[in-house]
Amino acid sequence: MLMTKGLMDRSLYNEMALERVREKAKLGEEELLQLKNWKVVTEQKLKLAERARDEYQKMTEELKIVLEDKENDLRLAKERAIQEYRDSDALLSELGVSYNDGFNDALRQAKALYPKLDFLAVNINVAEATSVQPDASDDTAELFAEERPVTVVPELHAEEGKTHEAKDHVVPDV
Repeated sequence: MLMTKGLMDRSLYNEMALERVREKAKLGEEELLQLKNWKVVTEQKLKLAERARDEYQKMTEELKIVLEDKENDLRLAKERAIQEYRDSDALLSELGVSYNDGFNDALRQAKALYPKLDFLAVNINVAEATSVQPDASDDTAELFAEERPVTVVPELHAEEGKTHEAKDHVVPDV
């Protein structure tokens, strides 16, 4: 009997261990099922995210094209506005005034440097000026072309009537 009792205890112990293993297996299966469901949901979310990313990339490309078109339109509008201003009477009038002011300033400085010279014959007759419109041109594009170098001519001293070498003069502020 003792042997039977030992065998029964052992059998009972094995049965309890087997029950614990079955419980763990059941929990493992449930966890595996949850992970499979999570995987399916996550894959669906990933597909949605990829579609959204692709749509945003496509939209970004379209917006870049629209932006480039707008930048080109803006550049062309600026160029047209500049060209219109260059061809406008307002600019040409402003250039005429600037030329007149520069001429008068140069005349004042020349009078200050050469007080013995008679500058009465030198003037700009603005009232009789024909026009400040450029000659032989429909627009002012060539007026704003690259600058050409200016050549320096030796000064003529009227008081002696002789040509001397060009001298550096300090121009007084007038």
